[in-house]
Amino acid sequence: MHHLLAGLLGNRGADALVRGLAARSPDLQGRQWFDGVAALRAKMNPRVVKATSTAEVDEIVGDGTSAYPQDAGLRAFVRRLYFLKPDVLIVVDRIEVDRVRQLELRFHTEAPCEEAKDGVVFAKGKKAALRIEVLWPAGVSVDAGPAPGLDLDRKPIALNAVRVRAARANWVNATALSWCAADGEAVKVSLEQRGDRWVFHAGERSVAIRPLEPGSSQ
Repeated sequence: MHHLLAGLLGNRGADALVRGLAARSPDLQGRQWFDGVAALRAKMNPRVVKATSTAEVDEIVGDGTSAYPQDAGLRAFVRRLYFLKPDVLIVVDRIEVDRVRQLELRFHTEAPCEEAKDGVVFAKGKKAALRIEVLWPAGVSVDAGPAPGLDLDRKPIALNAVRVRAARANWVNATALSWCAADGEAVKVSLEQRGDRWVFHAGERSVAIRPLEPGSSQ
């Protein structure tokens, strides 16, 4: 969960890219690891606005809007993480910009990804397997492959990446990540819409949220 939360600033876990907008510090884009010094130099103030934990689910809400200049057109970038213990992570991103723009979310994996199919990507290592699925794929493109990045010494490297793209002024996207042993089958997560609530199901587990509000799971 640490990587995905720090991904609000653009580290190895996940990045949010807004075409035509430049982040305050290029040192934070495409890096293999999060660079806290560069964030401080750029006078960024991303923040965790909520963190709760129960025996069944952990919830973390982060606001990364300040990673971009105030006059860049980005109005909001809020990421919510829901950890359905012990093997499912749901990432809900809400992005608002001043006009329709090409938006892109990237999720970086340790192992190479298989080709995306119907919004689902698999990555398999020696000991574990990962399943990544975009749960609201209408009008969204998903592909997997190498993406340019920088290592700790700022040398160019290729990072494994899952790219989720959409042309929107307002975008709420839900991505489910589940994992298991390399010879197992990761749980499939489904999304059900009930009025203004989104209900995620993972086997017998579930969590409900209101994606347009800054609040909590229901």
